[in-house]
Amino acid sequence: KVIHNLFDYGHLPQVREILWEMMKTTITGNWHQQKPAERASLLSFYEKLEKLIEAAHIIHQQRSKS
Repeated sequence: KVIHNLFDYGHLPQVREILWEMMKTTITGNWHQQKPAERASLLSFYEKLEKLIEAAHIIHQQRSKS
């Protein structure tokens, strides 16, 4: 479900573009140059990515035990 939620948000090229935009914004510190809707979109994407990482961690733990 977590994977579907991420890719319902955007197809792979769009997800890559958002991830790159997030990285550039973080490194350059240009949060103030983005519109509120753009910042909200990046935060939403971050939350979806964080859930995907958490799900991957759970799967990894389960596989490590067996």
